[in-house]
Amino acid sequence: MDKRELFSSPLWESVLDIDNDALLVEVKEFVNNTEHSAVSSIGGYQSSKPFISSIFNTAIYNALPKEIKDVPLLQDTAFAWVNINKRGSTNRRHNHGTTAKISGCYYLSVPKGSGNIRFYDPRGAWVRSLGIKDYVEIEPTEGMLLFFPSWLEHEVEQSSCDEERISIAFNVNSDVPSELEMMMKQLNNIPQEVNQ
Repeated sequence: MDKRELFSSPLWESVLDIDNDALLVEVKEFVNNTEHSAVSSIGGYQSSKPFISSIFNTAIYNALPKEIKDVPLLQDTAFAWVNINKRGSTNRRHNHGTTAKISGCYYLSVPKGSGNIRFYDPRGAWVRSLGIKDYVEIEPTEGMLLFFPSWLEHEVEQSSCDEERISIAFNVNSDVPSELEMMMKQLNNIPQEVNQ
């Protein structure tokens, strides 16, 4: 019997070509002037406004997978935010929605025991019913860059160390409207009947 693999979920991994020390200084200054917002963070820090850095944006753009680079992108490539986790901190299971073309995470500082990132199989409960593990864990390292589909659910394990794990999460948006955006625009242009 032949077997076909139909729908895979890509994950791209590389090391970002960037001055990590200079970026860390920029991030620390940003964090000192930016309030915390708990979107997915539990017990840690998550920036309440976008982290804007031309050095980071340029590095992310240059590292984009070819499949994404071929799509016209918005001028500010990465909509980014900073996450800082220490002992007991975690990031609950979430995704980055469907409006971004791709999402990612860059790891500036990764002490041992600061928590792996766990990506969940989008087939959900069906996979668990077969007794198959429904997630893949990745142990991040300093300088690691991950790209993944924005709809792919993920979480960060609880940190068991006292030092800070610092990462920059981001979404990459496109100039090309998504099918959903185009459909909504078409629906909004349909004349509404007025009952008299």
